[in-house]
Amino acid sequence: MGHKLKRIDLKVKENEQINLNAQLKKENRSLIHGVVLDEKKEPIEDATVLMFRRGESEDCCLHPIASTFTDDCGQFVFGPIEPELDVVIKIWANGACMVDLYR
Repeated sequence: MGHKLKRIDLKVKENEQINLNAQLKKENRSLIHGVVLDEKKEPIEDATVLMFRRGESEDCCLHPIASTFTDDCGQFVFGPIEPELDVVIKIWANGACMVDLYR
């Protein structure tokens, strides 16, 4: 990701100019962004996307750590994610597991 996000709340008044400088701290975490498409390359809305941490002893030992749904453009995002985390992404749409993605 590069740098940690910072929230700054402002309320701009009429005829007011605000000059804003923000210093961001270095961010070592990452994110995963993707798009889920059907066989016609159309976006799939409301697909379920799950992220699992792979267990250290077995390939089939997966620990769920996050889940989300795709938006109307088929997009999803997970983050921030700690570096070097060994993850598996599984995507379900229309009641079936569409794909397993391994890192």
